[in-house]
This record gives sequence, C-alpha cells and structure tokens, in this order.
Amino acid sequence: MRPSYLSIRFPILLLVFLAAFSWAGAQELSITSKLDRAEMQIGEQAVIDITIRTADLDHTHLQVPNDSSMMQMEILAFGVTDTVEVKAPIVEIKAQMVITSFDSTLLEIPPFIVTDGQSQAMTKSLFLKVTMPEVDMSNPDSIYDIKEPWGVPYTFTDLLNLLLRHPLTWIILVVFLGALAHHFYKKYKERQALRPEKKPDERTLPAYDRAIAALETLRQKKLVEAGLFKEYFTELTDLLRDYISETRQIDAREMTSSEILEALQRIELPEKERLLLRSILQTADLAKFAKYKPMPGEDAEAIRQARVFLDEVHNLWES
Repeated sequence: MRPSYLSIRFPILLLVFLAAFSWAGAQELSITSKLDRAEMQIGEQAVIDITIRTADLDHTHLQVPNDSSMMQMEILAFGVTDTVEVKAPIVEIKAQMVITSFDSTLLEIPPFIVTDGQSQAMTKSLFLKVTMPEVDMSNPDSIYDIKEPWGVPYTFTDLLNLLLRHPLTWIILVVFLGALAHHFYKKYKERQALRPEKKPDERTLPAYDRAIAALETLRQKKLVEAGLFKEYFTELTDLLRDYISETRQIDAREMTSSEILEALQRIELPEKERLLLRSILQTADLAKFAKYKPMPGEDAEAIRQARVFLDEVHNLWES
C-alpha cells in the first residue's frame, strides 16, 4: 500500500525546518579575513584584517593557525581594533594582525578558526607572495634598508653601561679622584701649619703628677657646662693616652680604644684597672663619634674614674 501524501510530506518538511534552523544558527557565528596586499618584499609588513560576528561573545575563541607554514612568517602585532553591536545579541569584532617574512616564497596563511562552544566557522586560506628586493649592484649608493631600524630610547642603565665601558670614563675618574685627594691633603697641611708648634718642655714633673694636674685643669675649664662634650672627653682621653705612652712605652696616642686595651692586656694590666679604662674610653668614643650627650654627673664620674685609674696604675707601674 502506498503511503499517504501527508505522511510523505511530514518528514520532508521536518528536514527542511531543521536545515533552516541549523543554517540560521550558523549565521550567528562567522569570520572573514583579508590581506591588505597580495605581494611584498622581504622584511616589509602586511596587515591581515579579521572580522568576527558572534552571538555569544563570552564563549567565542579565535584559533590562530599553528602549522609549518606559519613558521615562514613572523607575527609583529595582533589586537582588536573595534567592537560593534550589530543587532542584539550579535556583536562584530574587528582585529588586525601585522606580519612579515624573510623568506622569498609564496606564503600560504592557513584558515583562522573561530568557535563559540557549539559551532565553529573558518576563513579561507590567504596567499602572500614574498619577493627579494631588486638590487642594482652598479649603483651601491642606492642600497638601503627596506625598513628603517626601530628607534629604542636609551635608559639610565644603558647610558651607565656605555660610560663604564669607555676607557675615557676611567681616565677622568682617576684624574678626579687624584685631584680630590690632593685638595684634601693640601687642606690637611694648611691646618697642620696653623696649629701652634708645641715647644718641648723639660718635663721636670713625673708623668703621674702631670696627668693629675691636667685632670684638675680640665675640671676647671668647665667645658661640659658650655656644651663642649666632645672637646671635654677628647682632652680626658688624650691625657690618659699620654700617661700610658710615657710609662709603658706604648704608642697609645696613635691607637684606637680597642687597640690600647689589647696592648695593656698583653702587659698584664689587672682586671679592675682595665675595666675602669674601658669605661672611660667607651664613654669618650660615644661623645666624640656618635654625638652622645652624657647624663648629668657623668662627666664628673669620668674624671673620678680617671683619677682612680691613675692612682692604681701609678702604684703598679711607678712604685
């Protein structure tokens, strides 16, 4: 029995409807690409204009070809140039890719593919002829770069590296340091010349007596009351250094505080006297080099400790 006319038409209409629906869905996703030129010389640049239409922007992804033919060209730049809403929800995206090549060949650019998770679309392959530049060897002055070198700004690090690599920089630096050293040496000699020359005395008094007299003189100067803490402790340590130099044949005048303590330890200075001297020298170093301002009464305590030290070592060294 032949099927009825209605039963035959129904499957055909269903197929037509599904095909039309699929075609309409595919029309919502499309991609086209176009080269701005068909031929260029080695090293020149060509632009590929890409246009994508999609109804699902969040899930739309562009797949850039990545096969052996792409190895013959270099992508210099690629980015979106414009996005336009055609008719909701369809959006048109325009992008540009800048390419160059250094092979003389017919360059085939494979299709670009765009997907939205449900369907995909692709462009046709593009062809770009890359040729060698014509060189007139009889006129070498006419030979020049196809593209001018890109200007890259110098950074401070670049300039510093260039200066350090140049031998003239080191010559100038050595001359400058030499002149600076000469200047400071000259100033030093001038200050030395202005200092009153010390007249040699007969040193009729013993070293201990002169040290005690110097302590009393320092006390009467009232340098601490005038705020001259550095000068006060400098004079205090100087008279102690002089006493040690004269009685122990140690050049304490040219030694640091730690060097003096080490030298005295080698000649078996008792622990009590060594601690006294260390306390005085530490306080003096703070006042002279760290701008330390002594507590009230600390200056008098320093003189008292200096007197005790002189008394103790006098009995040990000069008895």
